[in-house]
Amino acid sequence: MSLYTRLAWDGIRKNKRLYLPYLLTCVGMVTLYYMMSELCGSPLLDSMRGGASSRLVLGLGTWVIAIFSALFLFYTNSFLVRRRQREFGLYHVLGLGKRHIALLCAIETLLTAAIALATGLVIGIGLSFAVELGLRASIRAEVDFAFRVSGAVVAKTVLVYLAIFLLILLSTLVKVGRGTAVSLLRSESCGEKPPRANVLVAVLGAVLLVAAYGMAVSIQEPLQAMLLFFVAVILVILGTYLLFIAGSVALCRALQKNKSYYYQSRHFVSVSSMAYRMKRNGAGLASICILATMVLVMLSSSACLYFGAEDSLNVTYPHEFSLTVWARDAEALPKLEAVLDAASAPYGVEIWRRGEVEQNGEEVIWSGQFDTGLSREQQLALGGAIGEALNDPDTTQGFSRSFRAEAADEFYGTYGSLFFIGIVLSVLFICAAVLIIYYKQLCEGYEDQPRFAIMQKVGMTAPDIRRSVNSQLLTVFFLPLAGAALHMAFAFPMIRRVLLVFSLNNTALFVATALISLAMLSVVYTLVYRATSNAYYRIVKSSV
Repeated sequence: MSLYTRLAWDGIRKNKRLYLPYLLTCVGMVTLYYMMSELCGSPLLDSMRGGASSRLVLGLGTWVIAIFSALFLFYTNSFLVRRRQREFGLYHVLGLGKRHIALLCAIETLLTAAIALATGLVIGIGLSFAVELGLRASIRAEVDFAFRVSGAVVAKTVLVYLAIFLLILLSTLVKVGRGTAVSLLRSESCGEKPPRANVLVAVLGAVLLVAAYGMAVSIQEPLQAMLLFFVAVILVILGTYLLFIAGSVALCRALQKNKSYYYQSRHFVSVSSMAYRMKRNGAGLASICILATMVLVMLSSSACLYFGAEDSLNVTYPHEFSLTVWARDAEALPKLEAVLDAASAPYGVEIWRRGEVEQNGEEVIWSGQFDTGLSREQQLALGGAIGEALNDPDTTQGFSRSFRAEAADEFYGTYGSLFFIGIVLSVLFICAAVLIIYYKQLCEGYEDQPRFAIMQKVGMTAPDIRRSVNSQLLTVFFLPLAGAALHMAFAFPMIRRVLLVFSLNNTALFVATALISLAMLSVVYTLVYRATSNAYYRIVKSSV
């Protein structure tokens, strides 16, 4: 093992508290991408009705995962680089040039990529069968399939994530290459200047949010709501970032001016530490808020569509069968009657008498909408028999048909795929939000060690430290969650009208799915809050 390889491995091993969540994130991204790509090429989709719709939705999901992987891994890698700048500066002082440090970073990135790809692909291949079972259940498919491994999907996954890791490496080299040995060594001791509260930016953010909320509440037409939905989303994202970045600074300033609140042992350290780094914190809090909002919107909407599919189906297809036949002429009607009755007789149904004949000039049309009371399998068989019977140019000039049983496969195929994607992406976004919080608190915990050490020397007790940590983390955790709940509340009218496009008007179901999604997200947040609070406390406590 060469010197640089050993240094790279030691760097990963000694910083395992930082690298382990990053590696787990990389493994999870690779696993999700492989499984989603594998599902896109599944023979299951080729042999089921609605398979084309499901494949389109799943293909969109792979693009979302790939793009999100690149953005999020860039974000988390920035925390790693920032934390290890002092280490790179020390290497500089000991005689390693920038090209040697670049080689060291390249080996570390290669090791990370190798571990992530190997582990992620193994897990993805192992779980793909179980995930396909889950997709089969969600789309109500009744076809058999076997375990398989696609070499093309493996190669695609490797190429996509090698490209992402290459871009991450280039970004790391740029950040490290810009710094001198002295600046890298002093990176941890150089704090940020307390940012000034920019009232104009905060007002602009509030205006954008109000505009988005007004749009969501005022729009009445379902198609218009669907077209303007993404406009509202962009306004909410921009407004959230501006308001959190500028508004959070103003909030800290207001808390510091409130002497009865600020000059308490549990608030003094937490508020002062947040104030000087709030510009960075504001962007992070906004990111968490947006991710939490995405989870609520996707999970509640996709769940509402899936569990309300039967209602939507009944609205779109009020009858089991809808059939229209254009006869060649009036003389062909007796033959048409005989053909329809012969096709439906084995099922105990008389079709002809359930329809009406309309003659407009020389055009003769028979149409009917009716229910049969047959089972799903019998309805599909009857629909096939009717199609074969009417495919006779001597009797008909053409026909159109729609069968609820056949449409149900399309509905559940599409909505089931959306629900499946919603669950996968919600898990992905929750993990992303959790990791952002984890890295923020981990890095800030190390930065806050000297402050808590000084405060303990002047009289701060261990319980005071605990209360101060809890006060700071409560803001970090639950302020974005409160913002996400507010976004969801105002988005409710627009989402409800978008669902009308899918013939879903069950408001109670949407309210229930939204509240359940919020409750689940709150439980996860609470658990992560407790874990992060304990980790942060152990870091700052180790210095006193």
